[in-house]
Amino acid sequence: MSLTAADQSMVVERPRGRSHDYWFLASAAGLIGVGLFSLASLDAGQDTNFFTRQLIFAALGLIVFLFFNRIRLETFRVLATPLYIINILLLAATLVIGRGRGITQRALDLGFMQFQPSELTKVLLALTLAAYFANREDRIKELGTWLGALGHIAPILALVYMQPHTGATLSLLFMAIMGAIHIGVPWKYFPATILGIAVLGGLLFTFKLIPEYQLKRFETKLSAVKTGKKDIRGDDYQIHQGTLAIGSGGVMGAGFFQGDQKESGVIPEQQNDLIFTVIGEEGGLVGSSLVLCLFAFFFYRVWLRVWQAKTVMGIVTGSCLFAVLAFHFLVNMSMVLGIGLVIGLWLPFMSAGGTALWMCMAAVGLLDQCE
Repeated sequence: MSLTAADQSMVVERPRGRSHDYWFLASAAGLIGVGLFSLASLDAGQDTNFFTRQLIFAALGLIVFLFFNRIRLETFRVLATPLYIINILLLAATLVIGRGRGITQRALDLGFMQFQPSELTKVLLALTLAAYFANREDRIKELGTWLGALGHIAPILALVYMQPHTGATLSLLFMAIMGAIHIGVPWKYFPATILGIAVLGGLLFTFKLIPEYQLKRFETKLSAVKTGKKDIRGDDYQIHQGTLAIGSGGVMGAGFFQGDQKESGVIPEQQNDLIFTVIGEEGGLVGSSLVLCLFAFFFYRVWLRVWQAKTVMGIVTGSCLFAVLAFHFLVNMSMVLGIGLVIGLWLPFMSAGGTALWMCMAAVGLLDQCE
């Protein structure tokens, strides 16, 4: 496929009177800033260097943002096939030479950082799935188009699941379904699709093809629901300590750099999945509410970007990225509050990690140009 005369330029040219959505960009920058302050507080209490590394990642992330913000969506549409192949090859390489903890194999060692291709996958899948639907704009409501879309995402889901990374697999599945719904794939196809997914999940569970640690977490959560008792010395330890930290913040919080739970180092991996516990302990109910309001404003501006999109590329790309960021936020918060399963999903813009932050900044760049 070739670009039309109107789309010859690879770079976005903003019409007169149309500029960046500065409220949207400011809210994203604000969330990054809150994350940096939280990591700085962790460094002060535990003698680590999370803040410095994250600040460097954020600076490099500006390049990522500008790249995805300036390259036209139609250009990504033309490059969809090579992007899809690159996506598959990176995920396959991760299974062969990747590194991780325990049985996981999720990252490629770049020397200065551990790069997780599954995070880049969230951006690439949004773009290639959007290109798939854009190339079939007049056949979106046909069953064959939906089956082809499932075939498009299936290899990617399988490769991510094999790492194993259940959380990333679920987030990719959710974003693909939301993108399809928003572009107009008929609802009548989804009951059978959901049933098929449920059957597949049941088979994985029956034949113990779900990672053992994930099965144990599920069984622990089920036991807690049945008995009302948590395994606070075992699988529930991390979440239990996190909720204690949030609860200790009270209304006004302990104050910046003043969290006792944080300084004691009793919350494993607090800089990642449980970064919000720093806000809860040191900012209290007031601080936590303000950060949640900032998230709400950010997602409102994302919704506006998606609602205003008019092209298939813009609608599907925006919907997918909205869905994956919202999925991460909701699952992470439910985990932090102890009401959801621990499936290892970071909090957008705040959790430590270069690849995750770059994924978020790439998403912001793409969403800002959706039209």
